[in-house]
Amino acid sequence: MVRENGVLHNTAVLRQDVHEMNGILWLEHTVYLVTQRTRELAVRLALGAQPAELLLMVIRQGVAWTIVGSLLGVAGSIALSRYLQGVLFGITPADPATFAGASAMFLLVAILATFIPARRIAHVDPLVALRTQ
Repeated sequence: MVRENGVLHNTAVLRQDVHEMNGILWLEHTVYLVTQRTRELAVRLALGAQPAELLLMVIRQGVAWTIVGSLLGVAGSIALSRYLQGVLFGITPADPATFAGASAMFLLVAILATFIPARRIAHVDPLVALRTQ
């Protein structure tokens, strides 16, 4: 029993590290994508778009990709879950609560990762943004 607890603890720590790295990489990727679109977003602001509209547009696009990725991940996990049945303790291979919890966590990370750079770009002066490009 001690060995199983040690394996479970190590697995939990590894899973937490993977989630943290995923969040950091998602944030960096989103910052890069929003930075690449600075000129487009500055033109939209100069033509009269509201900062809240731009914020929602960027968040919506980031969340859409996260939903697609979560659906593909859940489908792949269900397809491969029978191979993992031997290492799962206390849950079934296709546990809906686990899949829903993981998907909700990734969705929350995606919303935060898109909100931070989108908020920054939505409040930039369009003339300054166009001059620096």
